[in-house]
Amino acid sequence: MRDDKGGSGRFTPPKGGLGGLPPRVIRRSVPDAVFLRVFSWRIFSWLAVGGTPTRGSPKPPPQERKTAARLHARAARKAIPAGLRRAKEMRIREALRALPEMQRTKLVGSYVGVHSEVDTRVLIEELLMDRVRVAVPVIESAETMRFAEISSLGSLVHGAHHIPEPPAPHKLVPSVDVVIVPGLLFTLRCERLGNGGGYFDRALQAMPHALRVGLAYDEQIVDELPIESHDEHMDVIVTDERVLRAHPKRSS
Repeated sequence: MRDDKGGSGRFTPPKGGLGGLPPRVIRRSVPDAVFLRVFSWRIFSWLAVGGTPTRGSPKPPPQERKTAARLHARAARKAIPAGLRRAKEMRIREALRALPEMQRTKLVGSYVGVHSEVDTRVLIEELLMDRVRVAVPVIESAETMRFAEISSLGSLVHGAHHIPEPPAPHKLVPSVDVVIVPGLLFTLRCERLGNGGGYFDRALQAMPHALRVGLAYDEQIVDELPIESHDEHMDVIVTDERVLRAHPKRSS
């Protein structure tokens, strides 16, 4: 369905949704080409989390659904134009800094954004300028990721998986007040689907009292994910459109 008023050429989704998918609010500022690429991913990711074209068909195992969801989530996130991405990141950063918990934090653990992730470099620089201590991930082994305090982004080097991290020796911190977490997909219930390595899930288990904040473009919010028992939930998710909080609160 097109909005012919004014001949803008923008796509307006029908109120009842498309293709049997649950209806979702789509920003009118997104051009058709971008919307269609994102929407095609939503069809596949919806199927990946358990939707099937035929009633009664068995669901694939969770790991298969996760693999499919990750594949299409990466493609959709990458499809967001650079200019729109920067505008979204600015809104995410402003909403994050406005959280009451961020107003009183003394030590923040934050990922350093790579590829098409919500970038955190400006955020980290702002925090350091405000004299908030910042720690970033350091992968110590195939199973272990810890957080090491930094004084500037300029000292970071390429670590495991080409992710920036501080050079050795590391100033490790046992825990943080707030931990900022990346993800491929999130739900309204603050569930998270990561890249599949399990690093953040294990690190979060070791910091039960830290406030967990996931950052995402609003396109990364879905209705359902194939969550398993080892998948750690967020306390808060901040997007360019809204702030989601877990209800009930996670018990630490």
